[in-house]
Amino acid sequence: MPMAKCPYCNKIVKIDDIKMESTGWLANKKMFSCPHCESILGMGFWGSIP
Repeated sequence: MPMAKCPYCNKIVKIDDIKMESTGWLANKKMFSCPHCESILGMGFWGSIP
């Protein structure tokens, strides 16, 4: 299982443990955060742009 270290709290983060929040209906935006310190690790965007 791929693992990485959070750049903010330096704890090991597994891909299955990352928190993901979605917003939007037509254009889906996603925010990925560390499960330990809640810091934002990245943003994603996919879908149709109105």
